[in-house]
Amino acid sequence: MACVHSTFGSQICFKNVFFFLFLFGLQVLAFCSMFLGCTSSFGRNKAMGCNIKMVTLNVNGLNNPNKRKKVISMLKKENAQLLFLQETKLNDQEHKKFKQMGYRNTFYSSNESNKKRGVAILITNSIQFECSKEIKDKGGRYVMVKGKLQNELITIINIYAPPGSKKTFYKSLFDVIAHEAEGILICGGDLNVTLKSLDTTSVRNQHKPLAGFINTTLEEMGVIDVWREIHPLEKDYTYYSGSHSVYSRIDYFLMNTWDKYQVKACEIGTTNVSDHSPVFLTINIDR
Repeated sequence: MACVHSTFGSQICFKNVFFFLFLFGLQVLAFCSMFLGCTSSFGRNKAMGCNIKMVTLNVNGLNNPNKRKKVISMLKKENAQLLFLQETKLNDQEHKKFKQMGYRNTFYSSNESNKKRGVAILITNSIQFECSKEIKDKGGRYVMVKGKLQNELITIINIYAPPGSKKTFYKSLFDVIAHEAEGILICGGDLNVTLKSLDTTSVRNQHKPLAGFINTTLEEMGVIDVWREIHPLEKDYTYYSGSHSVYSRIDYFLMNTWDKYQVKACEIGTTNVSDHSPVFLTINIDR
């Protein structure tokens, strides 16, 4: 075996040198991964941040166990870590079953009077979340949770506005958001309203007065429609009404305008497991 002689007279074999360098390289990689990576349990690097992928989807009922598994499987394949599901049509006991599907942090609002409406926020076990407060209405229309996601203060709100919802519902909802929201604000859900003329193929927008109120309120609150902010002139839709032969974009992600720099992507997916298309949002948590 070829060897070299050190100035101190000891022999250091090339084999030992390469082994030492290999171990040193592993230690360097471990050090970098600890400070540059986004880990599920211990936070993230302050300089680079951590990407979180979210999805909002009106599922149009999850009472069928097979459909429930299909929806969750599809969203897991999309690597969605935070789920906003509307129209689950589940009671409290059925909502709790998501905890056994990889989402121990499950928050929901059920409409106990009948199997309609229902919203759920599901946070995958692979990311850290500590809940400090939960607010929900009694009709399965929204649920809000505040806490720390990957050690960052965040407010998450899932909204389902049933068709025909009045201005009073939206006003009360926005009042809750204005008074309770802290940290990063993420609102996802089905508002059942098109906010711009680009958001529908209908010649006449029957929601124009309500859309005007919502747009004005969001502007006053400093809240943006994330997808429209990224795609200011694009036409794409999340729902098709067969009875009216109309496409519309009624599913949204809303954020504070000062947090939009954290947005990495916001795209509309393909209609598959529901009559609505999913909307995906990826943000980088880095404050």
